Amino acid sequence: MSGPKLAGGYSGRESLPEYPHVVGRWHIKDSRFVLIDVASGKAATVETTPVAAEALAAVCGRCCGQTDLATVFQGFSPEIEPELVEAMTALHAAGLVVDDRRRPHRLLRELQRFAPAADEPVLPTDRAGWRDARCRTGSQVHTGQRAASGVFTERPRSLPLPDPSPPQPPVEPGELAALLASGYRTEGEWKPVASAGRLWPLVLHALIPDGECYELLWFDPDRPALRSTEARVSAGVVEECLIQSDVSTAVMERRGSLVVISVDLSRVGAKYGNRGALYSLLEAGAVGHQLAIGAKAMGLGTRMICGFWVSELQQALELELIPLALVLVEHRQ
Repeated sequence: MSGPKLAGGYSGRESLPEYPHVVGRWHIKDSRFVLIDVASGKAATVETTPVAAEALAAVCGRCCGQTDLATVFQGFSPEIEPELVEAMTALHAAGLVVDDRRRPHRLLRELQRFAPAADEPVLPTDRAGWRDARCRTGSQVHTGQRAASGVFTERPRSLPLPDPSPPQPPVEPGELAALLASGYRTEGEWKPVASAGRLWPLVLHALIPDGECYELLWFDPDRPALRSTEARVSAGVVEECLIQSDVSTAVMERRGSLVVISVDLSRVGAKYGNRGALYSLLEAGAVGHQLAIGAKAMGLGTRMICGFWVSELQQALELELIPLALVLVEHRQ
């Protein structure tokens, strides 16, 4: 969506909610105000001036569902208010500005409402887990040779971006397989991290640099091993999926391996409804921490990256899953 362009009349605030609530997160890029709701997939872009974009961000910051319109637009000059109102009207039409001063409470009620009642049967769940059909029988398999373990006296630290130290040799597939095994392997009916209902809905993939592309591998937690999907993703496509320019530049310059943590919501939705999404986020954070601990024991460094375009990354990896986080993995100097 582009706009707003003032052409003809200023309709005022009549079409806006009395208590506006902005859904999603926003950022400003090249005088464009971008608002995106990852949960619903809705997104909108407002092309305007840098001053108006900053003012629009300030307006959205006030739209918490508890503040009325008069307070939301208070303090802005009469010259810029029409442009702000039209931008908010366009966002409202896109479904990203809603009217609900009690939205957080309603969300909690909705999360509880979609949970199964005590007298309702819980749908059976396949505990075998999600498998990437692109991994054919006989495809290349990388098995970790050493597992990450030990007692640590120093907290694992994220890799700095940008990092002034020279790039290190890329992480070998076997090393990466061992790292992922330390964080999400299957041992009997358990994994190293806790999961609501023991469903473990997360799926891990690895993007390993291969020339001007990345090779996509799927982590099989039962083996545990990285299995080739025979898919390739160009470095340029991966770079376009990252929102922050400094992060994307550093990732492309250093060409480290990337771990993609995704979720198969169908595994948790039958039992927990919408709450399954919240549990999946908690589990993804636990996996990221487990990988950081394992990486330190192996002489590797990690950095979790959550600033990426979800739909673009889904399309690039050809996944029906929902990516939650990326983890950059490198050798530490």
